[in-house]
Amino acid sequence: MTRRSQLGGASRVTSLPCGFSQGLSSAAIYGPRISTLSGATSAGVLKTLLNVTGARSRLNSLAFSCADATARDVRIQITIDGTVVFNNTVSCADTNTRVAVGAVVVGALTSIVPQPVDALTSLKIEYSSSLGETDKITLVMNYEVRV
Repeated sequence: MTRRSQLGGASRVTSLPCGFSQGLSSAAIYGPRISTLSGATSAGVLKTLLNVTGARSRLNSLAFSCADATARDVRIQITIDGTVVFNNTVSCADTNTRVAVGAVVVGALTSIVPQPVDALTSLKIEYSSSLGETDKITLVMNYEVRV
């Protein structure tokens, strides 16, 4: 029996039944990661921050933090293989880190441990804020593209 058949073959992810972690003042993704600013956004309009198409991919971890303590609602939407699997909004008025994908381990260093989510053909991460603003959200992620 192969590992693939043990895990159910090429089934698609249909839901990530979780929300954001509580705000963490000192959480970090250690190891390889990409950090990107949100850029210019319009209030309530989703903006694509990552779009992988035509290849298998894996999202290992995803977290964000706000640049200031201005009150805002932040929405993250993750679409895998054409299905929205995560669509959550959180209110924040601080600069703490919030984790969408990954496990939080609290110790001497609070770290975000990968919790891989596989995509067969496409992976998209979108963001929106309740405010029109520029570069107020930092998104940190670890992902792989497999060809």
